[in-house]
Amino acid sequence: MGKLLEQMETVMSRANDIRYFVALSTFTLLLDSVLVYTRNVSVLSISWDYISSSFTLGAALVFLCFFSLFMVFVIPSIMSFITFIVIETRAYKVVDAFGATRKHGRDYLSPFSLSQYALNNCNEVAYQMATKQSVENQEKRQMEKYSFAFVLVSVCNWLVSTESTRTIIDIATHFDYNAGLLSVDTAKCLMLLMVYPALAWIGIAHGCGFTSNYLDGYVYAPEINNRINPPRNEL
Repeated sequence: MGKLLEQMETVMSRANDIRYFVALSTFTLLLDSVLVYTRNVSVLSISWDYISSSFTLGAALVFLCFFSLFMVFVIPSIMSFITFIVIETRAYKVVDAFGATRKHGRDYLSPFSLSQYALNNCNEVAYQMATKQSVENQEKRQMEKYSFAFVLVSVCNWLVSTESTRTIIDIATHFDYNAGLLSVDTAKCLMLLMVYPALAWIGIAHGCGFTSNYLDGYVYAPEINNRINPPRNEL
């Protein structure tokens, strides 16, 4: 009983993390897309009897391997390719034209440089700042990857939908315009308007370099930076 409560507490704590929601949603949409494309059945219509009679443990393991490969290799490769195009075409300047802020380089240090300074000078506060920023950077990159994957898989899920077997995204984007204001269609519309623009901004705009500042992920430490890199005296 204690282990069960501990597992439930772990699941509930993850439910409060948006990264867990995005990753789980991506997994579900990808599974739905594969099932519709290969077996002409949606994940929404699958029952336990269908699972026990039509699926094997090997097929489940293969899909898990495919999902891992998709998230670890395919998504980062696509994001890196888009980022390369953005840098080569200077597409990020379009965002700069709308007033994107740029920080002053001398006021910021990378977590690595700050941690090296902290170790060399036995500065525990600086080391904690560097460690905290490194964790935040890792979580940020993870969120960008999950968001990009969610948007990409959503598009694929919508494309593989058919008239006979509708996918999750196809059902979610189908609205009855004659429905009242307090209806399921209104709730779906509001949910989509909140989720997709936000995740597209995080995964595409930020994740692919359209709005990235080269100082994003750095630590604001002007005094320490002046000690490491003293400013040159201008004549």
